[in-house]
Amino acid sequence: MPFQGDTLQTRSLGGSETAALCMARELRKLGHRVTVFSNCEKPGQYDGVIYRPVNEFGAYSVMAPHDICIVQRTPEAFSRRLNSRLNFLWCHDLAIRRQEAPFKGVLWNVDRVMVVSRYMADQYKEVYGVPEEVLAVTRNGIDLAGFAGLAPARDRKKLMYCARPERGLDVLVRDIFPKLLQRDPELRLYVAGYDNTVPHMVDFYAHIGQLMAKFGDRVVQLGYLTKAQLYEHYRSAGVYVYPTPSPTMPMFAEVSCISAMECQAAGVPIVTSSRGALAETIAKGAGTLIDG
Repeated sequence: MPFQGDTLQTRSLGGSETAALCMARELRKLGHRVTVFSNCEKPGQYDGVIYRPVNEFGAYSVMAPHDICIVQRTPEAFSRRLNSRLNFLWCHDLAIRRQEAPFKGVLWNVDRVMVVSRYMADQYKEVYGVPEEVLAVTRNGIDLAGFAGLAPARDRKKLMYCARPERGLDVLVRDIFPKLLQRDPELRLYVAGYDNTVPHMVDFYAHIGQLMAKFGDRVVQLGYLTKAQLYEHYRSAGVYVYPTPSPTMPMFAEVSCISAMECQAAGVPIVTSSRGALAETIAKGAGTLIDG
């Protein structure tokens, strides 16, 4: 997704992009010189971090000496020798068999593969056969400053879902929410996302829209929110509801889940599936994890 240093103040953004933006900013605060190559629409300097168009990375990474090169999600960037002293591949996606060859083909040029949970490390070892010593188990994080001064005003009738629709929104609106309304017709479901509709999911998203429209004002479509707008809704939410996975993506599992971290920072209880890294991310007592 397109982003540069001011994006969190102006539009919605995916978790991996958010992690990159925030990590770059924090590294700069520690005194490092940081350059980010992204699909930036406004290249320039933000909070001391330089943002450059991603198509400049190839020439820069080979020609300009730099201490550390961190690449997110794209192993192919390490297919040639770079002018760096240390190379990290920062992974945010599940290991899948069809990516095994591109992934293994660059490990000669990678010092550490960073994964964001213990679950993810075990999954990479199982699918790709990555040795433990190659993996660096780290974690995602959030900027707690965004929650400062948010005094909770809980509306226990307000449910929220803020993940990609294909990760379980269909299960929620088709199978679960109608049963909840039978128990309590005053419940409302608030749905938010980010502006990154992939072409092959257009029909699915349209179907989800039709399902939500049937509930009238019981389902509130918030659209694409900035972090500040999203956190205002978390301040008043009663429960974050996340029945993942969807039958559309039955193999999906969270490798971290920044939304769960944000909910915990805002004090929102979570009801979700006991799947993937959710049991690691969600602290004991912060929510309910359901098997099956």
